Amino acid sequence: RSDLQSAARRHGDSLKLPPRSLPRFLSARLGAHAENWTPGKRCGYHTYSAWLILGEIVQRISGRSFSSYVREEILLPLGMSECYVGMDKPTFTRYARAGRIAELRSLLPNGRERLRASRGISPNEVMGCVPGSNGRGPSFEWLRLWEMLLGGGIGANGTRLLKDSTVAKVTARK
Repeated sequence: RSDLQSAARRHGDSLKLPPRSLPRFLSARLGAHAENWTPGKRCGYHTYSAWLILGEIVQRISGRSFSSYVREEILLPLGMSECYVGMDKPTFTRYARAGRIAELRSLLPNGRERLRASRGISPNEVMGCVPGSNGRGPSFEWLRLWEMLLGGGIGANGTRLLKDSTVAKVTARK
């Protein structure tokens, strides 16, 4: 959204990310991880840590938790009222009592269930905010994100979330 983008421009290169609210394991594990390439020659991408860093930047610039920012600025404007990235405790309790927390299963290549894998239904797993994953809610509501992208940044309900030029950039084939 434009308020986040303008704040990012104001901060520019001065936006430092000491591990204030980043999970400690991120700093420890990334710092201790052996590089598999020569810096400057190849780039690498770690899906989990990259999203955590993005979540931290959003929190610092917006002054809100990543979960609140996503819910208030993306999910609710698109009519995704049953969707969460990090569900709050009262909602988790209400949904769990009503049997609305679906199990997530990990399968092996042969199609059998990975027995030691978590089912994704504990309070920590459902309420934990993990940027880039852990989105919970009905699939028909999550499709509204794709509808917004197909609509050039405008949701099916008429809400403009992104500029059409931004949608063109993030969906361009490289």
